[in-house]
Amino acid sequence: MSAHNEETPILIEDGLMEGGSPDGGSPNGGSVVLEAGPDAAGQRLDQWLAGKLGPDMSRSRVQMLIRQGAVKVGGQPVNETKRKMAAGDRVSVDMPEPEPAEP
Repeated sequence: MSAHNEETPILIEDGLMEGGSPDGGSPNGGSVVLEAGPDAAGQRLDQWLAGKLGPDMSRSRVQMLIRQGAVKVGGQPVNETKRKMAAGDRVSVDMPEPEPAEP
């Protein structure tokens, strides 16, 4: 194990995740970077993100991440869940580490 523990962001573009699955499923912790295509124009940020991050990420969970400052568009934190997307928007999401399940 190396002493340098910096994670590389995962890029999801056009439904594909680099180094991940083609279904665009969300990773367990770390950063996810997405780029909005032309079909995203006019969609709400929370709805678009929930669709891109897969079935394990509900829209209410995405809204909570936005309010916590974990979502950035163009490098700037966003706190408005209803923000409208534009084609080419680059969205980064700091995904929290999953909490261990209690038996």
